[in-house]
Amino acid sequence: MRQIIRLLDAVLRRISSNYAFCDDPGCLFRLRQTRASHTMRLPGTTILRGEPVLELHVWNPHVPLMPEGGASLAWALNLRRMLIHSLQLVAGEMLGDPALGGVRAVGGDSVMVDLSGSSGSKRLMQRLGFTVTVYQGPLGAFGEFCKNLHAWMLMWTYNPASLQRRRFLDLRRSEVWMTSADFLARYGPGQP
Repeated sequence: MRQIIRLLDAVLRRISSNYAFCDDPGCLFRLRQTRASHTMRLPGTTILRGEPVLELHVWNPHVPLMPEGGASLAWALNLRRMLIHSLQLVAGEMLGDPALGGVRAVGGDSVMVDLSGSSGSKRLMQRLGFTVTVYQGPLGAFGEFCKNLHAWMLMWTYNPASLQRRRFLDLRRSEVWMTSADFLARYGPGQP
């Protein structure tokens, strides 16, 4: 069954133009250049529906396996380090690829960032400079259900321990976005 899900995911990536931009095994993201599906208000600017954006997609086989007992401090620190390294790789790609020059924002949607007040994932993304908002998918609740099913299948396939405390029907999507200018200022070459 897991092999079928891997094949289905490969087909969906091809259809959606989701691509690997580097061969670094420590990179957690694939990219997709697309257009904003809705207007987004970010600090200092508004990204209008239809403007070019760069979506970050989790590269599931590169995510470190969560320990059977759940997330440990060592696992979380390693994931944070890989996340920052990956964002720096994305910034380098944006600066090196002229096709990405007009991109207005960087981010995407995920079930991994919980919007509840006690969420460590929300605080982490905010500390990394992203604005975290409620998911506004173009297909509404049906689209969110389909995306959540896809995400759940990928977690079950690549990192089953990450589902220990997560029920499918409890999954909620959120969005994380940052303007391209802020992203490059934070993660571009020469930044700590």
